[in-house]
Amino acid sequence: MRWSTRQAASRQPAPSRNSMVRPIAGTRRKWVSPHDNPLVIVRRARVLARQEGAAGVFSGGRRFVGRLVNSLYSASMVRMYRLSVAEAAALPVTAPLENLHLRIIESPQDALRLAGEGFENVLEAVPGAEHKLRCGAVAACAFLGRELASIDWMALSDSAKRVVDSFPYPADFAADDACTGGAFTMPHLRGRGIAAYRFSAQVSYLHSRGRRTCFSAIAIDNIPSQRTVERYGATFDAVFRRRVIMGRCSYKRVWTREGRAAEATPSSHEDH
Repeated sequence: MRWSTRQAASRQPAPSRNSMVRPIAGTRRKWVSPHDNPLVIVRRARVLARQEGAAGVFSGGRRFVGRLVNSLYSASMVRMYRLSVAEAAALPVTAPLENLHLRIIESPQDALRLAGEGFENVLEAVPGAEHKLRCGAVAACAFLGRELASIDWMALSDSAKRVVDSFPYPADFAADDACTGGAFTMPHLRGRGIAAYRFSAQVSYLHSRGRRTCFSAIAIDNIPSQRTVERYGATFDAVFRRRVIMGRCSYKRVWTREGRAAEATPSSHEDH
């Protein structure tokens, strides 16, 4: 297995939400957020029209509206998974494809260095990547050739967890726990084992950092992601109902492995 990491020299204080929408010098985002200035959204639409024509504008508009609607209201059921990092790290892994590279990104500077080596710029391709990295989150990336094929985020601290996943994990970061969230594999590359191989970089990284337990929350209809973590020995302890209303996210535990429903979890967060 091939993966690499560079330890950031220092962690900067968590920036404000507005810093999400101002890319650092040398990057040009390929996405927009509902929190963006309208002029930024219009400029992105013009770029899509110039590069991809009306079809590109329509596709981009559909994605934008979907994100906007989901920030106003959405509901889903999720499983909470628990994984022993040491046991998962001991499992053998084999790259499912040739020319598949695994990389760990701990800072915006790491992403820019990779872009300088010819890999796709994660800061441009992944919404909110710079903000998450500046808040201490760590990205595990799989590149097929130089193209970003799959990404997932890891949190090893409370500040990182706030931007990775609002789920109320029972994680104790001072006791060497960790959590993951925001996994995504490019649609045209799904079903080829890339996500499972990417996850091997995550457990190796967490093991090298002395982490013992990793938590993940996965939608109950996301069978591929469930199979990915279960392949490494993860088990789910509970099922939660997740609701987002006007950007505020709440959870209610509805099932536990003991087979009983539980009281509402007193958890409410603003999605990032």
